[in-house]
Amino acid sequence: MNIKLVQRTKEFIENYHHINYCEVIIHPDGTIEEARPSHLESLIRYMNLPREVIYELMPISDSPISWLVRKTECVAVWYEHQLLPFEEITKAQQYVLKELSNANKIKLDTFMVRIQEDVLSDLK
Repeated sequence: MNIKLVQRTKEFIENYHHINYCEVIIHPDGTIEEARPSHLESLIRYMNLPREVIYELMPISDSPISWLVRKTECVAVWYEHQLLPFEEITKAQQYVLKELSNANKIKLDTFMVRIQEDVLSDLK
């Protein structure tokens, strides 16, 4: 595993002092960003496009958070829930999720992860 990723993750865990509360975005490279002021706003900022352009691209019938997670390939994390992109998450994202769970910062939603793996295995 990438040494910088391991160090950044360890540093985040050591400095994150909330109990039963963890709202973050995990970028494809494993970078952890606190979801401030919200997951939606963090994902819009990550896309680095004007809000108006994002709204034009987003289908009206789609959930904004789900669409943004799919487009950015980020993982949206709450203490007891993780929203994953349809495609396989990266090894870095897998590592960060596991470490957050091991440090009791989140309760890993294994059902959600399992569904993703089953869908991917059916497509291959």
